[in-house]
Amino acid sequence: MERLNTLAEHMRHVAGLLAEDVLEPDPERTDWSGMKVRVDMVREGMERVLDGLSGALEEADEAEMKALVRKRVAGVASRVAALLQATGSTEGCRRLLEKALKLSEDASQRAELEAALAEPEVFCRFAYAGWLLGKGRFDKADSLLKRVVKDTRQPVLKQTAQSALRGSRPLKGAPTLFRINGCGVGLYGKRDEAPDGSYVATYFISLIFIPVFPLTAYRVREVEGNAYQFYSKESLGPVTRTWQRLVLAGVAGMVLWSGVDGYLNSPERLARLALEEARTAEATLPREQAIERYRSVIDAHTDGSARAQAADAVVRLSLAGLPTPCTKDTLEAVGRVVTGISTLPSSAISGEPSARFGERLDACAREIGQETTADARAALTVVEDALRVAGTRALKERRVALMRGQAERLVKDQPLRALSLYVELPGKESLDAAEAIIDTFGEAPSLWLEASGDVEAWTRHEDQDNSRGDKVALYRERLEAASATSEKDKALIQEGDEAKIARALKASPGNQELAVELASLARARGDAKGAMATLTALGPMGRLTGDAQMILGLCYRDLGQLPEADAVLSSYVADRLQPFQSVQRKYEEAAKALQERLISRARAGQLPAEVMKRLEVASGSEEQQRKIFDEWLSAQVEADSGLEKLREEYLRHQSVVPTSLMLGMLKLMRANETEGEARQALLGEAERVFLSIRQDAEGDPRFHLGLGQVYHRLGRSEEGDKELRGVVERKQPALTLQVAHVYRELDRLDQARPLCEEVYDTATESELKYGAANLLARMATDDDEEEKWLRKGDPRSPTIQDDLLQLEATRALREGRLEDADRALAKNVAFRAHEAKHNSAAANNTAMALMTRYRASGDVTHLRSAVKYLEDAVRLAPDNALVVGNLASAHEYLGKVTVLERFVRTTPLHLQDGEAQELLAVLLEGPLREEVLKALDADPSLRRGQELSQQEQTLSPGKAAAWERQLLWLSWHRDTQGLASLAKRLETLPSFEGSAGVLARKQWESGEMDAQLGKWMAQGVTWAEATLKRAKQTNHAPTIAAAWLLLGEALDRQRYHDPKQEQLDKMVEAYREAGKLWPQFGVAGSLEWALASVAMERGAAKSEALGKVWKEERRIRGLGTIMLQALTGPAGAEVAAALRAQSELKEAAEHARERARVRPEMTDWVLAKAAGDVVLEQAAAAVFARPDVELKLAIDARLAGDHPREKAEQELFKQGKAQQGRP
Repeated sequence: MERLNTLAEHMRHVAGLLAEDVLEPDPERTDWSGMKVRVDMVREGMERVLDGLSGALEEADEAEMKALVRKRVAGVASRVAALLQATGSTEGCRRLLEKALKLSEDASQRAELEAALAEPEVFCRFAYAGWLLGKGRFDKADSLLKRVVKDTRQPVLKQTAQSALRGSRPLKGAPTLFRINGCGVGLYGKRDEAPDGSYVATYFISLIFIPVFPLTAYRVREVEGNAYQFYSKESLGPVTRTWQRLVLAGVAGMVLWSGVDGYLNSPERLARLALEEARTAEATLPREQAIERYRSVIDAHTDGSARAQAADAVVRLSLAGLPTPCTKDTLEAVGRVVTGISTLPSSAISGEPSARFGERLDACAREIGQETTADARAALTVVEDALRVAGTRALKERRVALMRGQAERLVKDQPLRALSLYVELPGKESLDAAEAIIDTFGEAPSLWLEASGDVEAWTRHEDQDNSRGDKVALYRERLEAASATSEKDKALIQEGDEAKIARALKASPGNQELAVELASLARARGDAKGAMATLTALGPMGRLTGDAQMILGLCYRDLGQLPEADAVLSSYVADRLQPFQSVQRKYEEAAKALQERLISRARAGQLPAEVMKRLEVASGSEEQQRKIFDEWLSAQVEADSGLEKLREEYLRHQSVVPTSLMLGMLKLMRANETEGEARQALLGEAERVFLSIRQDAEGDPRFHLGLGQVYHRLGRSEEGDKELRGVVERKQPALTLQVAHVYRELDRLDQARPLCEEVYDTATESELKYGAANLLARMATDDDEEEKWLRKGDPRSPTIQDDLLQLEATRALREGRLEDADRALAKNVAFRAHEAKHNSAAANNTAMALMTRYRASGDVTHLRSAVKYLEDAVRLAPDNALVVGNLASAHEYLGKVTVLERFVRTTPLHLQDGEAQELLAVLLEGPLREEVLKALDADPSLRRGQELSQQEQTLSPGKAAAWERQLLWLSWHRDTQGLASLAKRLETLPSFEGSAGVLARKQWESGEMDAQLGKWMAQGVTWAEATLKRAKQTNHAPTIAAAWLLLGEALDRQRYHDPKQEQLDKMVEAYREAGKLWPQFGVAGSLEWALASVAMERGAAKSEALGKVWKEERRIRGLGTIMLQALTGPAGAEVAAALRAQSELKEAAEHARERARVRPEMTDWVLAKAAGDVVLEQAAAAVFARPDVELKLAIDARLAGDHPREKAEQELFKQGKAQQGRP
């Protein structure tokens, strides 16, 4: 029965699509052009049903079963035909009805199908009425059915519609039954008895127990005494209908108070009053706020007339905001208007508002014109946007004309873009033009893969005929071959052998995937010219894949050719942004509709038996039941083939978002190098690029949220704060919470936290309180605070329980209970992963748990899995700074561990990201420096991390972590030019004083975290001791040395909280052991500073003056600046004597002499001053000639919000430089 089951599944899929709200089969809708993807999914689903029918019939043994299958398929086909008729495809409707008629053997069904063929438009209305009945929208359905009865000339359609009108209507609730002294309402009579004991009774108004006026009838069953079970609402019988008319005639003209009350509270009156209030407000409010008022009428009221008038006002005011004349530079403003109007109910804007809207946008497209390619592209975008709302013939014809003109203009220089246009155009001449382009693709897979969607569209084109059958087969064969070659190329690229890749490219010179990889490798080692040569050898830019264009643009940027980089990336974004946004809308709408449909099924009790059984077993736990339901819902969403197809299409386009961010950043860089009008023009272009990524509607507060975020990205933080404050001042908790999310993404926790607390304290809706608590938990600075806020979240939420489980895992990890932590984290991963495919937050959170699992297990496969999940998360939310930043951190984490694995065995070390960084920093100070640098440069994860960090810098320029990753990379490479460029960029940004790092430092300085930090530091030492124990079991000297160094670092951190003598000795011993075991480690600098720290602690105990300065300043300033301050203060001689009495200081200076001759550091100069070592001071003075040190200090101070510690170190460098007589 496999083929029968498959057929049934295909039919359920089609039926599910037909039931979606987005496919409401209203023939009067004007937005069918925007539903093309969903309608195509229905067509394709129906084709699968018809294709599988013959095989299913072979499995159906009995004639009765065969007839039933045919009837069911014909029924589904007729519903699809009605949908096609509603979209305007009468021919498609007829063809499918004819197929259904051939299939059906049921006489009554065949009569209906024949009537449908005779009157497809009337049949379409009849089918629409059936759809509305299924949705419980009885009033509109009954209105349509009455029209069918009136308009049809087909007896079968008239009879069926009349029967539907007389049918039962589900109850919204049981009617009231009451009598006081025999007066009230009650049930009388009994007719149409059914076998189950139910019957139809009439619902009367009664006076002294005498039935006076029949209201309606119900099918009921008596259950106990005078109690009834109500089934459905029924029509009155002929006698009671006559009675009703007579009574109504007798009481005509009477006005009862209940009528007055009903009028005062009627939906029509309330809606009319709200509309009048909006009109009054329009005279005094700004245009956008007036639009919001009218939108609230639409959202809050059901009266059709008021909603239509409000929608008309929204259209009128929105169009008034369009710039005149429209130009390509005003495209973003037009898009906001279209997005706003497209969200209005189609029924509210049909007719005159829709036509007016279409005419204005048509005029807008004409104003833009077609003088340049950019103009023509912008005009086409406007028309396509207009078609989302107003599907007029004039707009459709203009779209075809613009597309054809654009394709003809682009065919020479941008053939791939021209192909995309041709395959959407009607006519055989378009097929011929597209075929001519495809024939130039050659044997290499790249262009076939890049244009695969367009090639497939050509093979399925509605004007395709049998004359091109051979070409269709050839092209499909080429696509399959390209896909197979691509898999081989991916495997080769994954190997990372550059020589092999180069040989493969030589054998297949047009293979752009291999060329892009070679170019990326060349860029990573600083050879942008070589990378560009590889890419330009592929041919003109118009024949490059998107990836190749993106890397080419970056090469131009690397070489300082910013206008050329701008041109390449601008072309890339212009071609791809609008298609991306279109498929993004469709994907999000389809996902929402699918979830709503599944939830409706569940509410109707239509869950699978297995799920129902599990829910019944878990009936004692609402939390467990919600978890079971969420798992079922996620599985259904993931298994939906239609949604999966849209997801693949969405992911195919999503690379345009990071490229848009790069382009915006590039324009900012160009603006910083120019002045006057040219600078303002570039800043305006950057703003438009950033705004174009968003799709916020005119009059929607979210536009101001987005605008505020964009202003922050442009470095205009005051304007950004003004926009966001404006949203907060609306005093709507839901909007305030959204502002908090924006500030969190911008790393402005100083703003985000108070807003969340305000919502939690003032919101009356529990969901908003829960949302605020959840966000506060995400911003918590310690475990206890996080737990406090999680427990204030929704106690029924499985997600909250999952978060609490991860918190327990984190605590277990700190306590060294690795197995307990790993078990809990495995549960976190399993819970979160089932939603990760379609949910960016779930994919992100799965990755976070996996990264923590690496810490618990040391198994690097968890890190690799985390990176994969985060890549998916970024694909689903490419402009989310938090997700992009997490992916950048994960790539760098993985890259560091991968490079370290060349030198030590990382598995027993269970490295944190910071620990991996510490080990690499030490290695880079030793004789293995060049080898380590080569490995760092060759690692693909580290390269990807740097690119992502630049994206994060664009998305959230106030987030210090994104810049710190770049700073680390430049510092490791001692890249003075790169540091200078970074310092220059940071000068254009506002202060970082509200970032998470700065706030954490303030907590440390206040001492409020001392107890918690002291506990964590002690746990850190215990952890490091356990790590050393595991490392010793390897008998691998470098690994054991690494563990000793990590123990030294842990003890050094603990020193700030517990500077005991034995702890200081253990710290120095740890560094010594690391150096002995692995002389190439480069641990000398760490040992020197550990010795100096011990000297400071012991000297402070001997000198009152030194002890006083150390106690007062240690939280605020660094060891070196404190030491120098004490040495140059009034008690400098006493301080010097106390320090020089410490043997550790002398040893530290002796160690530093040799190293300082090669590469001095500022700490060496301070050490020399403290020790009175003239030889070391002379050697260390050369540090003040190092521009990289000066630049790094300036950058550190900027990223720290000009904190006293970094400012003091910067000032120390200036003083030393002045003493050496350097400019």
